This record gives sequence, C-alpha cells and structure tokens, in this order.
Amino acid sequence: MRSKVSLVRCDNYQVESVYEAVKKSVDLLAPHFIRDNSRGNPERSERVGGMGAYVKTGQKVLIKPNLLSAKPPESGIDTHPEVVRAVIRLVKEAGGRVSVGDSPGGSVKKIADVYEASGIARVCREQDVPMLNFEKIEMFKNIPIARAALKTDVLISVPKFKTHSLMTMTGGVKNLFGIVPGLFKTECHKRAPNPDIFADLLVDVYSYARPHLSVIDGIIGMEGDGPASAGTLRQMDLIAASGDAVSLDAVLAKIIGLEPFDISTTREADLRGLGIGRLDYIDVVGEKLDNFVQSDFKLPKTSILHRIPSPVLKFIAGFFKDKPDVDQDKCKNCGICIKSCPKQAIMVKDGQIKIDYSKCILCLCCHEFCPENAVFIKENFFFRLIRS
Repeated sequence: MRSKVSLVRCDNYQVESVYEAVKKSVDLLAPHFIRDNSRGNPERSERVGGMGAYVKTGQKVLIKPNLLSAKPPESGIDTHPEVVRAVIRLVKEAGGRVSVGDSPGGSVKKIADVYEASGIARVCREQDVPMLNFEKIEMFKNIPIARAALKTDVLISVPKFKTHSLMTMTGGVKNLFGIVPGLFKTECHKRAPNPDIFADLLVDVYSYARPHLSVIDGIIGMEGDGPASAGTLRQMDLIAASGDAVSLDAVLAKIIGLEPFDISTTREADLRGLGIGRLDYIDVVGEKLDNFVQSDFKLPKTSILHRIPSPVLKFIAGFFKDKPDVDQDKCKNCGICIKSCPKQAIMVKDGQIKIDYSKCILCLCCHEFCPENAVFIKENFFFRLIRS
C-alpha cells in the first residue's frame, strides 16, 4: 500500500497565489476525471477530483488550523489566515458546509481573542463561516476530545510548519492535539511526562480523529526553538498536502534534514498502522522533494534528546538534561506559565518567576505558552558539546 504527498511552491501570502497553490496541492492528490452519468445525455457527465474527492455536496466539514496564541499573521506562529481562506473556498466549491475550530493550549486568552489576532476571524467573517469553541467533549481512553471533531463528516487539518522544542517538529499528527480542549492539555502533559510517552498520547488523539486531508502552511516556517516566538521565521516557499498526515510528516522531516522516524509521532503512528511513515512507500508529486530540503535548518536545542536511546537518556537525564529558565528582564509576571505547568513546578518567589527543577518534567509548556518569550531553554554543557 502506498500514500501520496504533494509539494507545491508558493513564496507569498497573496490571496490568489495561496489559493492557486493550495488548489494545485489538492488537485495533485486527486486528479480530475470525467464521471459518466450521462445515460445517453452527455450533459449529465461530471468532472470529479480535487477537493471533490474529499468533500461531497452537503457534508459538514471542520477545518482545524494551528492556533497557538493571539499573535498577528506576520508572527508566523499560527496558520496563516490566507491558507485557511483557500481551504474554505475549495470546500465551498465542492459543496461542503464549512466551520473552523481549534483550541489553543495553556492558560491563553479566550479563543475569540486568538481568532481575532491571528486573522482567522476576519477571513471567517468574509467567507461567512462559523468559528467553533470546543466546549462539548467526549472521552476516549481518558482523553477529552472535542465533539465537533468527532461528529463532522470531513475533518481537514491545516497545520503550520514549525519546530517544537518538546517533539522536534509540529506537523500533521501534532496538529490534532488542538482537538483536546484548552487546559485539558495540561493534564495530558502531566500523564505523559517524557517525549516518548507524550508521543504515544498524541498518536492516541490522532487515532480518534484522523483527518481526511491535511494541508500544511509552509510558506513561512519556523526553525530553532519553536513553536512560539522563541523560534526564528524561515522562508520555506511550501504548500504541502496529503490524505495521510503521517506521510506528510515523514516528508516534512526529510525537508528539515531528519529521517522520518526521528519524529517519534511518525514512528509510533507507522508502527500502529495509522499511516505510512516510510519514504519508500510514499509517492511525492508536484515539485521534487530535493528542491525543498534545507541542509542548514536549525532544529530545537532539545532535539538531541530524541536521538539518544531511551534507556541511556533515562540514566543521564537527571544529570544532563536541558532545562527551561526565565529571563527576568522579559518576564511580566502574567502567570501563564504557572497556570500552564502540569506539575506546579513554577512559582513566584521574591517577586520573580522561579522554577522548581525537582518537579519539572521538561514538558516545556512554560516555554511554549509564554507570550513574552521570557522562558528559554537553558543548554546543558554536556549536550552543547554533543551538538557542536
């Protein structure tokens, strides 16, 4: 069995440029053909393919972008609104009934504020599309999942191509963590205190609501210590799509200089048979994969942890692991890191934010959700030598 990933070049966020790139990416996955419904009348034949291969007339379609925080589109933190607009337009053209929904993690501002700041609200108003709050849930394996993601006819994931300090990369599989509502994510981190266990949990979530289609915003990506403002924006010129988010992530890993199974969610999902993570079984269509490979792509400082065998890492982690730390000059004592920490390892002491490393599980929620980029990864000397 084989899967397919499309790669299309797009170097800007102009409305029509993005629409044409997204449309091409979906068309490459499902080429058009003529379905003969004529029964002697040629006018009854129809052209089938593209988004119509995923969405039928009248179906409910949930578009799930990657909305991390209330930042403007130029910050590169959230899925760009023009990529969401392009997907909305294609779904409407196929006859689908569209809604948009996500649930940022941590103790961030209300989702309405995130929708507004990210530009998603503007696009949804212009396209007359409702924005959902993931309030109603259903429990799977003690994980709360947004009912809207489970009850839709078609789920389309629209992630942002970024690095992730805990999971190395956020892409197709990781984006589905957004269907776990709000602060429930903190509880998930508490139950999954290391990257391997957290990868298992992410794949659990993915298995409950596998998207029918994933379209990734890689026009401007993020390298370094993403997924928030600690990362560095990088021009990638890429729109990619696949009906298999695992295959999409495998290709994205190759683009940033890794092997597919260096990404633990890809390895676990492939092992469970939830998608194809081996490049030998993936057909890349459109542009050549080599045209997008970034030989000097900067990975998160913590990515070295994922390439050390687990037994070895478990032995040395207590002595040599990287740790989050707080830049007191940037910190505004907003308390988001305190509320987001699953182990209550962060507190205010003498008027400053302090971290109790005896409790810290290195989930990096504090780093991910800090709106001021005040939490940074403090490199350990041992791992700095390995990286160099």
